[in-house]
Amino acid sequence: SKIVDAVLMKIMQVSRNEPSSIHIVVEHLLDHGITSKKPKVVLKSTGLILDAAKSFGAATLPLANVTSNADKMLSHTNGDVRDNGINILAEICRVVGSKDPLADIVESMKTAQVSELDALLSSQPNAMSPLIG
Repeated sequence: SKIVDAVLMKIMQVSRNEPSSIHIVVEHLLDHGITSKKPKVVLKSTGLILDAAKSFGAATLPLANVTSNADKMLSHTNGDVRDNGINILAEICRVVGSKDPLADIVESMKTAQVSELDALLSSQPNAMSPLIG
């Protein structure tokens, strides 16, 4: 499993100056991974999307696809998947500088999830430099 993670991260890294490979991998994870009936696949997929956001910067993700699939992550039966979803949204909020662009998503979130998002953003309001690149 760690080898697969490393290979996917390397595929995304190879053309980090052109977000196409990141988009392809993340879109595949969104289209097939988070809709899987196997909770471990969903958890691994959201974890890889979060890793990509932290490693390459959330701005390199296909933001429209990620945000349009946020409800699937936030309403998943697995708590770790929901936590990953909130962390992914936090990374996006940091990179765009506000929760405002995600107002529709934030309004549909549970109160506890909004509180968790707010806590993440107040503890680290600004986007960190990408770990890779």
